[in-house]
Amino acid sequence: QHPANGVNPSRFAPEVVWGLWFDFFFDNREYKSAINWPQTIFGTRIAPELGLRWGGHSIMAGVSLLADFGAKPFETDNEIFAYYQYHSPKFRAYAGVIPRYKLIGEYSPAFFSDSVKYFDPNLTGLLLQYAGKKGYVEFGADWNSKFGADSREKFLLFSSGRVNYKMLYAGYNLNMY
Repeated sequence: QHPANGVNPSRFAPEVVWGLWFDFFFDNREYKSAINWPQTIFGTRIAPELGLRWGGHSIMAGVSLLADFGAKPFETDNEIFAYYQYHSPKFRAYAGVIPRYKLIGEYSPAFFSDSVKYFDPNLTGLLLQYAGKKGYVEFGADWNSKFGADSREKFLLFSSGRVNYKMLYAGYNLNMY
């Protein structure tokens, strides 16, 4: 449309955008346990991404690279990700292979173990988020396996929310695998 009609056409012109995420982790577990074996989880992850943005929409692609200290080169799983994102002041929606660092929820370690946090950097499916002054709510669907001759369909549905009131807050976590 023409600017005389009140719409700025440059607002919808695609813009090249990029991002870079970095994480460093050190978790020394040199103790005896009936649940876990003694180990040190030590490494770093970097995730560069590049994409196009127009209005509140984006299409992004990148790679999540892991350096697992002590492991041999090329022994770690690096993952490509690509996703669509809609972003407004209070609402965000993602679809595709989405980096886990996009999550805003505060999840119990009972829901997402550190092995997921350190070694499974992406979720595959859908992520919806609403955040305002008084709190947030998040819902995600992560498909882990599709039905086949040697596999069953597996997916994880999860949600987190929090409501703030003055100095108090209430929150929840839900998880269905």
